[in-house]
Amino acid sequence: MANNVEDHKEYGVIATLRKRFGFIKCCSRNLDLFFHFDDLQDGILRADLEVGLQVLYTPTRVSQSDGSSRLVAKKVGRAERGMVIFHDISEHQMLGLIVELPQAKSHVEIYPGMSTTGHETPGLIRYFPAPSKMSQVSHISYSSKDIQNPGRSDDMAADAFLIALGSLVMFRISIDRRALASTRREVLAAQSPSQDQISSEGSVEQGVVIPGDTVSGRLKHAVQHAVDVSLVPPSALNTLSPHLRDTAKMLSMLFVAFPKGRDCGELANQS
Repeated sequence: MANNVEDHKEYGVIATLRKRFGFIKCCSRNLDLFFHFDDLQDGILRADLEVGLQVLYTPTRVSQSDGSSRLVAKKVGRAERGMVIFHDISEHQMLGLIVELPQAKSHVEIYPGMSTTGHETPGLIRYFPAPSKMSQVSHISYSSKDIQNPGRSDDMAADAFLIALGSLVMFRISIDRRALASTRREVLAAQSPSQDQISSEGSVEQGVVIPGDTVSGRLKHAVQHAVDVSLVPPSALNTLSPHLRDTAKMLSMLFVAFPKGRDCGELANQS
């Protein structure tokens, strides 16, 4: 059977192990790739394998006897520390305002066509994606576990009980690489743009590169969410920079006029 080997390495963690084979949870693909123990290299022994082991591999398309093909992992080796990354987190903090709180629920729809079982539906933060422009408003989801509260080890941060509708918060943007890969494939299937066009278009949002095909609101909400969410108490407003104080004032005014979710989208030309 012919193999079509791609000319790059990818990273992931071992998700499943069987007697002679296993599956790797990929960082940059929304897939778990098959690998055979005969394809181990770089000093990895079968006895070293365990679920959660960080690995690198070469994605390879293998032809099947029926004429079809499937993507598998070849040349599986141990990954260097720090190379296995499932989420890209922005360096800079953003200022936003809570317009929806997380709600307890057993069935969660992440975005149209994809749902999962969880303990709550996400909350929603309203913010200005471009700090220098307040004419465009966007929204980003967050969960109770994304609320930052240094010094506590329990699942529910103390600030989760202090944050209310209309609260100002600071947060960072986290991009899910697997969800990004999945939504990019959806775009390619629906629009069939050239790969050159996909590669050349892109935007940078506070230190996180977001490919051009994820500019629409649906795709942004599918791949990104807020992390390190921290409450900005009223007493701390005077410590913010003049620009952030102006941003806080504008967000608060919008909340008075449009308190629910994405109600202000048309007014602010939200993506």
